[in-house]
Amino acid sequence: MHVDISRFGHEAVINGIRPDSGQTYQEFSTTIGHTTYIDGIDYNGRPRYEVRENFSRDFTDSYGINVGKGPYIQMKDTPPEDKARMSR
Repeated sequence: MHVDISRFGHEAVINGIRPDSGQTYQEFSTTIGHTTYIDGIDYNGRPRYEVRENFSRDFTDSYGINVGKGPYIQMKDTPPEDKARMSR
């Protein structure tokens, strides 16, 4: 897979192509404060959308539309051993 990433301030554009099939992928993300908004089109032309909220290094909340599976929500608390590793 070949991927190009372009950054413009708080925004990023990701374009990808599968060499074997020629299928393309495109994703846009914008970060405002502690929230990142992501939307794009997968290799099969299906839309993808996600919001990631990271208000502390201990907790991440993400929700959106998972391609082919529908809406989802995930909350992740960082385990103490990972927190110790991140502070090094």
